[in-house]
Amino acid sequence: MCLSVSADLRKHDVAFLLTVRPVHRIGTRYNPNEPFVPQVGLAYVRGCEVEGMLDEAGKVIEEGLCNTSYSVVILAVATT
Repeated sequence: MCLSVSADLRKHDVAFLLTVRPVHRIGTRYNPNEPFVPQVGLAYVRGCEVEGMLDEAGKVIEEGLCNTSYSVVILAVATT
């Protein structure tokens, strides 16, 4: 999996991947007296670990080098 991000992520950082399938239109107010998850359409939550980072040319970015434009390769996605 490859994501385009602007966050300050590093190798071995832990992240969460969310699958959201909205069930209401944008701007709909949520009812605080009802469960939150069914109202927002949260379908899946998975944990993952950042295994490495690639620049726009697909070359590995070494730890500690600053680059404003990169992609993050996420491997070792948890199955439970």
